[in-house]
Amino acid sequence: MPVKGSWAALNLLSHDDTPGLIPRRYPFTDAAPEVLAKMLPGYLVKFNAGQTAVLPALAADDAILAGIIADLPDTVSNPTDTTVGIYLTGSFNIRQIHYANAWSQGLSPTPLSVAAIQRLRDQNIFLDPSVPTGAISP
Repeated sequence: MPVKGSWAALNLLSHDDTPGLIPRRYPFTDAAPEVLAKMLPGYLVKFNAGQTAVLPALAADDAILAGIIADLPDTVSNPTDTTVGIYLTGSFNIRQIHYANAWSQGLSPTPLSVAAIQRLRDQNIFLDPSVPTGAISP
């Protein structure tokens, strides 16, 4: 799998000094209308039955949430690439994490439920409710 020529860091991570990230790449399976072309970093995913690919996760999937999209396919180098980078663990800014249908909800996407936050916590994905603004220094 080729390494992308560029990567834009997004404000997904929390202010935690040791986020404990576990990134992996998995093929993405579309589940219309949530298709790969509409996905963004910070959207939630779930595994397929064989845990060989990920699908977009909605509010109805709270009990089976698996990770957070971190990186999209490099379609410039490989137009047929359908893999997404996901985080399986880590600490994240809750304001940047959304269900996969957030693209259709404008500026006010459905907030994560208590069940979703608990499931993510069970997966060692922690969401910080408040992230300080400004420069971060140790």
